[in-house]
Amino acid sequence: MIGGQTDVRHVLLVETRTEGHHLTWLRYIAEDLLSAGFKVSAATSPDPPSRRAIEEELADLHPKLNQYPLSTTNLRSSSGPRTVVEIAAQARAGQVFFNSFDEIASRSLRKAAFGLFPPNAVKGKLGGIYFRPRFLQHSGFSIQNWLKRVGFARLIKRNFFNRILLLDEDLSLTGQGVCPAAPLTFLPDPYPANFRVDSASSRSALGLESSRAVFLFYGGPYRRKGMHLTAEAFQQLDPARPLLLYGGQPPEDENLLSRLRELERRGMARLFLNRVSDQEEKLLFASADFVLLPYIGHFGSSGVLSRAVGAHKPVIASDEGLVGKRVRQHDLGLLFPTGDLEGLKRAIAQGAAMNEKALDPWRSNAARYSATCSREAFRAALLESFKA
Repeated sequence: MIGGQTDVRHVLLVETRTEGHHLTWLRYIAEDLLSAGFKVSAATSPDPPSRRAIEEELADLHPKLNQYPLSTTNLRSSSGPRTVVEIAAQARAGQVFFNSFDEIASRSLRKAAFGLFPPNAVKGKLGGIYFRPRFLQHSGFSIQNWLKRVGFARLIKRNFFNRILLLDEDLSLTGQGVCPAAPLTFLPDPYPANFRVDSASSRSALGLESSRAVFLFYGGPYRRKGMHLTAEAFQQLDPARPLLLYGGQPPEDENLLSRLRELERRGMARLFLNRVSDQEEKLLFASADFVLLPYIGHFGSSGVLSRAVGAHKPVIASDEGLVGKRVRQHDLGLLFPTGDLEGLKRAIAQGAAMNEKALDPWRSNAARYSATCSREAFRAALLESFKA
């Protein structure tokens, strides 16, 4: 248990995953806490591929960052929270920060609803980023969400949490209504520093035609992200005008991968099927005229939307949830009904027919909104939460 000679200025970061945003955010959080004078340790995955990726990402931070082995399987097990507490005691860290509180949230909140709590020694010392706290939304009754609300309130009442950071600016407020004493804080979903680069030279570097209207789909090729809808839309569009630019891992669905390969053979797509480097990521976003966000049932924020505005690019997005609200509220591009193939096709065709001048208002809006989710905004909000 955390106790004895621990240091409240020593934070144990818990991050066992390396895909998607996880590795980048581990670096951001470690970097920012170290810059503010905190001592930082990290519980990270010990498996060789993940360990190599972590070593590469955190190479310049290694001398300042003690690491302890913890797998995702162990973290998600019934004994996961206790294992984390034991690592914190070994590190003599006075605070535990879950880079993704979602990894232990469901089990921990349900257990608390039945009166099963973490060790008393960690009261006031637990915190983290909660990406998908669906139970804080008022969207109909669910026994699971009800149990989580009860458990969350009981943990708050017993002072286990020192900070819970949310990526939804509205949910951080409505959550106070569910649990007034909850230490909820809004954290911007950031894009990387110095993210915007020249569009023409980026297209040249990627071997893209300067005259094509380019639509970027970036990230995981999952159904919930609408990759299947995107592929189907492009199969039915005029092959002469729009170009699909895809950056991310190959789809596991062989049929979807075959459809994308066919689009590439027809000259309607360029596929970058690999682990995209930071520099390649900048080139992909700079090359795009629009960024596609055809999400289906997506909850919460979107790092791809943040990168789009960071590159001053308009988006085509599903009209749902927080992403749809942000696009509408800040006029960041075109919206279409969720899952509507015809609506997506019309939006892509409309975007492809627009000239540079017609895109300028959306680009200006993206530039303004980008200040709210910059790397600097993330750092300021994170460190402010540690002052409490």
